[in-house]
Amino acid sequence: MTQFAYILVTLAACLVIDWALFDRVTLSLSVIKGRNPTKSFRELIFPRIILTMVAALIVSKAVYSKEINITLLLIGVGLFLISVCFAIVTAFRHGRSS
Repeated sequence: MTQFAYILVTLAACLVIDWALFDRVTLSLSVIKGRNPTKSFRELIFPRIILTMVAALIVSKAVYSKEINITLLLIGVGLFLISVCFAIVTAFRHGRSS
């Protein structure tokens, strides 16, 4: 039961970090570039949410096993970063000037 709780905590943490990174990076880029994102976090949620949840499950499997599996941890973190970068690039594609 405790490992299931750890997995749920990892899923929740990854989703919160995903939202926070997307929000902060798009805000910073819109100030620096002078362009507003064309899509919001809600519009980009469906295809990415699956990748983010898979990444969270991989990270939780790597961290909460008897020994930390570095390979699985790096794969999970890499998938998570790919998901966030995809969202940011998609949000600013064909951006309008402010």
